[in-house]
Amino acid sequence: MKAVPTKKIRPRWSHWLFSIDMADAAPEKVLRRYEKSQTDFDIAFLEDILIHNPHHLDTLRQLASLYTENGQYKEGLEVDRRIVAACPRDAVAHYNLACSLSLAHRVDECFHTLHRALQLGYRDYEHMALDSDLDSIRKDRRWPELFRAPTTSIVA
Repeated sequence: MKAVPTKKIRPRWSHWLFSIDMADAAPEKVLRRYEKSQTDFDIAFLEDILIHNPHHLDTLRQLASLYTENGQYKEGLEVDRRIVAACPRDAVAHYNLACSLSLAHRVDECFHTLHRALQLGYRDYEHMALDSDLDSIRKDRRWPELFRAPTTSIVA
């Protein structure tokens, strides 16, 4: 059987470059790396990892969390959608997507996704009641319905 060559993907390492050829600009270039917050550094690092392995779920989960923590709700929502696409029966993934939808003020989609998370077995009602990510939907008339006993559950 003939081996199929894999396409090599080069990471974006430009923010790491440093060589003796750049000795005059070295202190400024090195110092600029440290001007980023730890969260910005971590986001750049995880984005670089995803260049090599775009479907690595642990990296995607951490990146979605960091985007949200950093106020980058649109990016977090995109990553949460990728996670749900990769794990369509994961209740926590659906819950996290609902949180991102709430932060993006997409109320109808948020309730639909929360119902799906509950159908899949999400049962941490105490966390859901206190989660600040869901603040934007608490005044909606559908909010109390989420805490009623589930009528059906999908357990795989």
